[in-house]
This record gives sequence, C-alpha cells and structure tokens, in this order.
Amino acid sequence: MGTRLYFYLSFFFLSFFCFDLQPTLAKFPTYNVTIINALPDEALLDLRCRSKDDDLGHHTPAFRQSYSWRFRVNFLGSTLYYCSFNWIHGHLTFDAFDNRNPKLRGACGYGDERICLWTAAGDSVNLKDYSTGTIILKYNWEH
Repeated sequence: MGTRLYFYLSFFFLSFFCFDLQPTLAKFPTYNVTIINALPDEALLDLRCRSKDDDLGHHTPAFRQSYSWRFRVNFLGSTLYYCSFNWIHGHLTFDAFDNRNPKLRGACGYGDERICLWTAAGDSVNLKDYSTGTIILKYNWEH
C-alpha cells in the first residue's frame, strides 16, 4: 500500500513540474465574491467571511462600498465560504459560496469571469445571477 501511494504522489508532483497544467487549472476556476453595502441611512455593515482554511477577517464597508476576495476552487471541489453580517437592525450567517451547490455556483457565471455578487439591503441579503441580473437568492435578516 505504501509503495502504491508513493508512486501516485511521485507521479502527481512530476506532472506538476514537467507538464503544462493550464488545461488542468481550468477545472479549478477562479471566483470573485463581492459584497455591496446598500443598507439604508448609510448604515455600516460589519462582515466576516471564512472557509475551513481561510479567515478573511472583519471588514466594514461604508454605504455603496464593497468588499471582495478571489479564490480558486480546491482540488476536491469542496470549496465553501460562509459569511456573518451584522448591522444595527439585524444579523445573518449564510454560505456566500459553496461549490457543491449548483444554484449558488451557477449564479456566479461561467467562463473566465465568475463573479458572485451579494448585496446587503435593508430587508434582506441578495445574490444576483451574474448573467441575467435577476435576484435568485434572498436571505431575510434575523433580529
């Protein structure tokens, strides 16, 4: 068993350094998650987003400002980022990106430009389908 594992790991590392991986990397697309603060009365949005491996920290975008991050889907295809939002009238924790959720992943578009566009509004947090411009997911604030 150990010899077989050694063989596969050796093959993987050799192919990584010896072959052109551009077609392989296309299987792991890059996504850009953008969160826009559209809260009423120019309220501040306190947000914190993280995955199993990355804590992106606390951010406070002002009214009509945004916070964004980019990432590539992991080798297992299990990439998940979740966010916690807080403002004076509510709070919410939700999945901002889940590669295993086709509706969520598909809203970010296909091809080279994959943008997941979330808007924090007074009544809810919304995900806009990047290709159609329609809101496809809506989470109401918890009080």
